[in-house]
Amino acid sequence: MTERPPQPDPSIIDVLEGRARLLARPPEEELPGEAIDLVILGVGEDRYAVEGGRVREVLAFSDQTPVPGTPAAWSGLVNVRGALYPVIDLHTLIVGAPRPPAEEVRVVLVDAAGNTVGLAVDTVPEIRRVRVEDIGPPLVELPSGDAVPVTGVTPDLVAVLDLDALLRDPRLAVGDGRAPDPRERG
Repeated sequence: MTERPPQPDPSIIDVLEGRARLLARPPEEELPGEAIDLVILGVGEDRYAVEGGRVREVLAFSDQTPVPGTPAAWSGLVNVRGALYPVIDLHTLIVGAPRPPAEEVRVVLVDAAGNTVGLAVDTVPEIRRVRVEDIGPPLVELPSGDAVPVTGVTPDLVAVLDLDALLRDPRLAVGDGRAPDPRERG
């Protein structure tokens, strides 16, 4: 008697068929004018974006080593193939409170201000091509240090982060930048 191979789970078939439909769609038409790719980041209920050319890699959240004496927005260091990168928790920086427990957190490695840093976010739902002329100015001008710096806003209200200004945010400063005097004891 010949055994039949096991039948795949119908939910798996649905997922595979959905992926096949997505891959089989015709290529998107090129947008007229200059366009950039934006990597969309989910932080709680909000969405932010970073320029795709500045993103090195998107990683599943991995073990981080906390660094004592750093502001709360620095969630620690992450080891990626032997290289250590500091990670900024965007939820903590934006909301000003610790990140609520989540099943999945992503670390997006970005190049900013001559460094590579990780941004801890809840989701990375998509990469989107947007015409540069469709990105409008920030909706509200806030005093520096009161909000995450943005360069503009997409038509569907996704704030495009200014990564270089983000790393200059005073809330990320560690100490006063001078080496401790060994004669000083605190």
